[in-house]
Amino acid sequence: YINCGKKIYSRVARVCKNDKGGSFSLEHIWTSYHKARLNCSLPGNFPFYFDELQATFYSEDEELIYAVFSTPPNSIPG
Repeated sequence: YINCGKKIYSRVARVCKNDKGGSFSLEHIWTSYHKARLNCSLPGNFPFYFDELQATFYSEDEELIYAVFSTPPNSIPG
């Protein structure tokens, strides 16, 4: 099923508000942009991703973003 049409992935991303980019070739290109996809596969096994984003929370005290992901309804429960 890995190549059965277009798939949309839920992701959490972060960009700093005052990011003006880097110098030289990175000018006007965000340098604080980070994103991640949660892969819970075992080596040698079929890829197992938590692609459904359920909630996010930003902790100002810790300066961390927390996110809760789940598997799609018609897949293996995670």
